[in-house]
Amino acid sequence: MTGCSTVTSASAQPNWRDIDPCALVENQQLDRIADNPSLLKTQRTDDETHTGCAYTDPYGMVRFEIGLGAGAPTPPSPPPAVAPPRALRINDKPATATFERSGNCDVWVQLTDVVVAVTVKPTPGKSTVALGDTSPASCDAQAPLVGSVLEHTGLS
Repeated sequence: MTGCSTVTSASAQPNWRDIDPCALVENQQLDRIADNPSLLKTQRTDDETHTGCAYTDPYGMVRFEIGLGAGAPTPPSPPPAVAPPRALRINDKPATATFERSGNCDVWVQLTDVVVAVTVKPTPGKSTVALGDTSPASCDAQAPLVGSVLEHTGLS
């Protein structure tokens, strides 16, 4: 048949496998967590179930990490001395903070069929949360950065 065209949905999302996790954050955003973002090295990982990117400082400390994967996560159980996982919303999406301390935040955000996991570990001078603070302040402080990562994915 001639003259046929393919109809695409206006709400079509990118496939999470096609998203470069190392392109989801900008240097000025990393300035909030690292003394010199230009010195952070990125390392991308890919396997059958997820893709990710770690930003490591010159001392070998991972300061920021992003992971994308299919399905719903099963967050690891925290050690007994750490607060239990906390439910929250980031960009109006359900999220679970699995670790919150001293400005460090591990959070999983459930999108339609993709989980975005973000770990933020600011250098001590960049943290706005007191050392040893295990309150929700750590992930609350990092929520704008995590929200920006979610927006950059183009996923809902």
